[in-house]
Amino acid sequence: MLELTVRRRRMMYVSVPNVEGNFHTDEVMIELDPAQTGFVLVDMWDASDLPDEIKPGGISFCERAGEITRTTTVPALKAAREAGLTVIHAPTANVSEHYRDTCRVPNAPVAAPPAARDWPPAEARAAWSQEMWEARYGDYGADLRKVMHDCMRIIPEAAPIESDWLIFSSEDMHTICRERGLLNLVYVGFATNMCLLCKPGALEEMSRAGYRCVVLRDCTTAVENADSIADLGQTNAFLDWFEMHALAYTAWSKDFVEACG
Repeated sequence: MLELTVRRRRMMYVSVPNVEGNFHTDEVMIELDPAQTGFVLVDMWDASDLPDEIKPGGISFCERAGEITRTTTVPALKAAREAGLTVIHAPTANVSEHYRDTCRVPNAPVAAPPAARDWPPAEARAAWSQEMWEARYGDYGADLRKVMHDCMRIIPEAAPIESDWLIFSSEDMHTICRERGLLNLVYVGFATNMCLLCKPGALEEMSRAGYRCVVLRDCTTAVENADSIADLGQTNAFLDWFEMHALAYTAWSKDFVEACG
């Protein structure tokens, strides 16, 4: 068993008044059976060769994510492999296509398309999606769509190897977990406030489905903004929210590596 120190945020204590000022973090030791634990890498994108003006999340985010990958994520990935955890790569589906022949892919059933909704009308839904894409990316929206489809790859230091698994969809993720008996999922990757949280097979979906989840705090970062970049406010707020909303424990990569050892 891996004995891992994790952080949680407690609400309601018998010994103190039930007020928000008393909702503190504390640490506990949990046990993870390597045979029942997956190590999930979300959107470990390599943006080094992309034009600066369309680097996803901005130049500063890509530089920060690359440094995190090299200094903390790669050692954690190495430790996970050596400890016998099931390593699962969860990039966007079009990125996965580039790695189909390099590692294992589950034989998952093709998902049935979601039932068509009659409201809002399809045209209104499409218009809203396009409006928000343009609100985020402005004149670069079309270029970014093409780059994400044609050019994105996984950063080489964290690329899949033959013994790893690769997913294209939620169905793939659940198939791997069911067939390998996984109950625990340790997450790393980017961005904390976007894909790590809400893409197929990512934290929110799997936690809601009943998997016990842990996020390695120093193996992720959020896309920040003008109001949050100085103190990485988005990163810290979302990690805190994971704990407070009981989506996941968080832990430090050094403790994870030590547990694996």
